[in-house]
Amino acid sequence: MTHSLQSGIFDNQSKQITKNSFISDGKISSGDIAAGKSWSVTFDETGFFRLYDEKYQKINITIFVFDSSKIVKFGQNKPLN
Repeated sequence: MTHSLQSGIFDNQSKQITKNSFISDGKISSGDIAAGKSWSVTFDETGFFRLYDEKYQKINITIFVFDSSKIVKFGQNKPLN
């Protein structure tokens, strides 16, 4: 089965994930991914991203992208090395 991933936001009015639960933001789109094939994306900015399949919106993922130089140990003020 072919799938297509794109980025967007979750419609907070939705109580369940349905066909119209996500709204595309136009930032990321995989195009069609044929059965047995893969796709990858590189994130150049920090933040969180929601990816979902427009036809099968129960297929969705939240990705957190952060700057590893800004990570601090609990209770300390210095970056992890």
